[in-house]
Amino acid sequence: MITLTWVATVVIAVLVVKVTISLWNTVRRNQEIAKEFPVPPGSHWLLGHMVLLGDEGEGLMLKFMEWSKIYKYAHVTRMGPLLQHCTVYHHDYVKAVMSRADRKDDYVYSFLRPWLGDGLLTSAGPKWFRNRRLLTPGFHFEILKPYVRLFSQSTNVMLNNWEELKSGSSIDVFHHTSLMTLDSMLKCALSQHTDCQTRKTNDYIAAVFELTDLTMKRARTLLLRSDLIYALSADGKRYRKACNMVHEYAKRIIVERREALDHEDATNKKKNIDFLDILLKARVRKF
Repeated sequence: MITLTWVATVVIAVLVVKVTISLWNTVRRNQEIAKEFPVPPGSHWLLGHMVLLGDEGEGLMLKFMEWSKIYKYAHVTRMGPLLQHCTVYHHDYVKAVMSRADRKDDYVYSFLRPWLGDGLLTSAGPKWFRNRRLLTPGFHFEILKPYVRLFSQSTNVMLNNWEELKSGSSIDVFHHTSLMTLDSMLKCALSQHTDCQTRKTNDYIAAVFELTDLTMKRARTLLLRSDLIYALSADGKRYRKACNMVHEYAKRIIVERREALDHEDATNKKKNIDFLDILLKARVRKF
């Protein structure tokens, strides 16, 4: 009994020491960054600049626009007592950051993985290079050339929607451009013509927008960063339901595309190659 107590005490002591060292290293690193880059005013001792968010997060976004005019190169954004980001504006700084092969920050990417998986966007290191190499054929000029027509079609749909508006009407440009971008991506990557810009309702599109909103809400809510708390919350349940919906949609597309590729191989009838075709064919060659 004494031995078990002693072992438990040692284990707890080691964990306390490790956590203390980790916290101390984080504090030191944050202090070093704050010496190199300016910290905008208004930071709370516990919540950092998150206190400037506002109801829908627009408060902090407006502050970013203001800070971009004051701090021409970069500044520190504090997201809590220990977490902070260095927000970069100047193109030379951006080039230096983008050219590095550092591991991606899990702060937001970890929130996206239940939805997007560990793919090209969310992966890092050797896995990212492997995924990027698989998609390299998709960036060949002959494959990209037909996409210009698809981009034009999606853009024209958006412009037609704007022309139908009454004179003096106001619109949410971000919503329209987001739909146009999603429409283009679905056509080019998956050959899916969903008519999402003209249809009033679409379960998949609605789920995508809900997942985007829920992810951004979680990123700016300290309590919801815990996976356990988020899973038990109302937002977490909505997130899981929307994830199941988009995953089922993706599985259905993949099954249909596999059957279509088999039919093309049998009939020698080819269509424009998209990213999904490239991935499926690469998987067939590998396995």
